[in-house]
Amino acid sequence: MRRVDPSITLLASGDMPDEMIIEGVAHSLHIKDSQVGICSKGDFTCGLLRHSWGYFDGITEHWYSRAGMRFDLALAEKGVKLPHLEAGYVPAHQTLLQWARVPSDRVHLKAEEWAAYQRRFPKMVRKKIFLSIDEYAYTGAPANLKLALAYAMVFNEMLRHTDFLRMSAFTMGVSTLDFSRTRAVLNTTGRLFKLYTRHMGPGLIPVKLTGNSPQPLPKQHLFANFPHTDAGSPTYPLDMVAALSPHHRYLSLAVVNATRSRQRFELNVSGAKLGGRPTLWRMTGSSVRAADTLGHQPQVVVKKFVMRGIPRAVTVAPISIDIYRIPLVRER
Repeated sequence: MRRVDPSITLLASGDMPDEMIIEGVAHSLHIKDSQVGICSKGDFTCGLLRHSWGYFDGITEHWYSRAGMRFDLALAEKGVKLPHLEAGYVPAHQTLLQWARVPSDRVHLKAEEWAAYQRRFPKMVRKKIFLSIDEYAYTGAPANLKLALAYAMVFNEMLRHTDFLRMSAFTMGVSTLDFSRTRAVLNTTGRLFKLYTRHMGPGLIPVKLTGNSPQPLPKQHLFANFPHTDAGSPTYPLDMVAALSPHHRYLSLAVVNATRSRQRFELNVSGAKLGGRPTLWRMTGSSVRAADTLGHQPQVVVKKFVMRGIPRAVTVAPISIDIYRIPLVRER
């Protein structure tokens, strides 16, 4: 294929330890889940890196998280199943913030696994082998504001790893719509995609964001000591990611508040000067159950605010997704 067209990009379909365990693949190979780890016998992706090097430019992975459920490794090893689910899923008792962070934790776990591969196979970095998440979704939850908070945190986590995470494909396009045989409108998930595409989309350059409020450490490990940390920025309970516009004219800041109370943060920027009047786009609703459906007035609103300036202490509304675009003073 490359002899015919050297410009093509070849992708290999991987299966990291987390998927080998959760989807029951290791069990089908008569490998105990507790014995699956990075580059163990139950790590298909490591097998590609070890034995099929040179045949691909990137590796694809997928994941699905189950709303209201958590994976119990001990039950999975025993083969305990709930109806219509993989082995090992049990009901989870979570706060709103814990619920919203579940799918972004899967992205973060993929990043931890990828970093482990890079340490074992340094040429991955030199050859710029990249990761593609070719399927993902938070299943079992309706398309409302609560789900939008979760997907916004997924977007933030993906943006934190764009040094190697180059592609992603949501399952699936119609999941962003509410439709009948003759009409369709964007549902709440679709409006979130539109918000991020317009204001945190192509061309932006991710920049380092630090804070003094780290995310809590994981209480459970899926395998070995993975995950080492949970998803999110060091701005708990807020989740934030920052990026520059292509010509360094604006700083964009996405802030997700998946709690029912107002939160505050102090903004300090180094290496650039803020200037001009910032713009804020805020997505929120009267409750986490608010949704946009065909034939009804939208319950989730995206409002645009032009601010007089960025205050040192910024207040974030409850159950909201905020994107700030802040002009920068250009050096002469």
